[in-house]
Amino acid sequence: MEAIVLDGQSLYDIAIQECGSVEAVIAIAILNDISVTDELQIGQLLQIPEPVNKPIADYYKSRNLNPATACNLDLKKQDEGIGFWSIGNDFIIS
Repeated sequence: MEAIVLDGQSLYDIAIQECGSVEAVIAIAILNDISVTDELQIGQLLQIPEPVNKPIADYYKSRNLNPATACNLDLKKQDEGIGFWSIGNDFIIS
């Protein structure tokens, strides 16, 4: 079985979508010779093991649900706001 990575999907999203459980994340990583923390590329083809929880995997497939929880925020490009400021330096608490 194979799955194509969609925009914003992490390996955990794929595990839930295709196998019905995050428990499958390690099996997917091993099967594809990647780390569970690797950033996936849109369109990347992943080999998928048998579902861990078939009813949940079937639920996602029958409703065409594609979770996408990967964080693609690049804080280096941001030079203002709470994500950039440091307490006591730029962000003064009074």
